[in-house]
Amino acid sequence: VTISGGKDGWTNTDQTLTISANDTQSGVGKKWYKIVSSTDEIPTEGLTELTGNKIILSKEGRYYIYYKIYDNAGDTDLDREANKTEGFKLIQIDKTAPAISFGEYSANAGMTVAAADITSKLASLSYRIGNGMEIPITLTNGQIEKVFTINDLPAGDNKITVTATDNAGLSTTLFKTVHVEIVSVEITWDALEFTYSDGTWNANTHSYEGAGWKPDKTDGNKIAVRNSGETAVSVTYSYMPTNSAVSGRFTDGITPITAPVALNVSEEKSAWLSLNGKPTETINKDIIGSVTVTIGDN
Repeated sequence: VTISGGKDGWTNTDQTLTISANDTQSGVGKKWYKIVSSTDEIPTEGLTELTGNKIILSKEGRYYIYYKIYDNAGDTDLDREANKTEGFKLIQIDKTAPAISFGEYSANAGMTVAAADITSKLASLSYRIGNGMEIPITLTNGQIEKVFTINDLPAGDNKITVTATDNAGLSTTLFKTVHVEIVSVEITWDALEFTYSDGTWNANTHSYEGAGWKPDKTDGNKIAVRNSGETAVSVTYSYMPTNSAVSGRFTDGITPITAPVALNVSEEKSAWLSLNGKPTETINKDIIGSVTVTIGDN
C-alpha cells in the first residue's frame, strides 16, 4: 500500500490523499477509511468504503486518516482480517487566520492586544506604531493565545498595526488608531513680590491699621492658568514657606481655594496668593517661600 499526497505539517488548503494498493496473488479487495483523533484509536465501525483511490479532506484540525485494505484471500471475516493492511496518515488543516482584538487605551494602564489561533497555533506576532520599526512579541511553542500591552503612546494620533501569523501560513493584520489627548496649560505668573508693614498708627483708635503683607502692585500676587490642551485638567496650588513665621494661602479673589480647581478646555482661571504672619527679623528682598502649581487629571 502506498499513501501519497497530503502536505507534511500544517496547510491552509484541502488535502487529497491517494491510496494505491497492489496484490499480485489474490488481488486487492475492499478499501475502508475513517477520520480518528489518534493512532491509539483503531475503529471497528463507522468506516467509509473507498471507491477509487482518492480521499479529499477539507475538515480543519489535526487528525488522522485510518485506512485498511483487504485482499481477496479467505472466505470468512476472520480470514480477511488476517489478510489486511492498515495504517494512519496525519492530516493538519487550518483555513482560519488568527484573530486579533484591541482593548481601550489609557495613560495609566496602556492598551492590551490579544491574538489567538486555536487550530494550528500562533507562529509569529508583532506590532508597529505609526511608521516605526516592527516590534516582535515573544511566543512559546504551541501558544494558542498571546496578550500583551502597549504603553506610553505619544500625544496625538497613533496608528497601531498588529500582525499575527499561524503555523499554516495564514496571517491577519489589523490596525487601530489611538488618539492620546494633549495636555497643555499656559501659566502666567505675576511678580509675587510682597512688602510687610506694621501699619499706620491711628491716634483716635490708639491702634495700628493696615498691618500685614501686601503685593507691591495691584494683582502682583496673581497666578493665571489657561487650559490650551484637548482635555479638562485640575489645578492645585501649594505654598512652601522658607520663613517659618510666614504662611500662605490662595483664594479665587474671594473664597479660599482648598481643593483642586477644575479647568475645562480653553478655560482660564486665576488664583491670588495671600501671606500671613509677622516676620521675626528684618528682611529685605529675601525669599520667604515658594509656590507650586500642579496639573492633574480632572
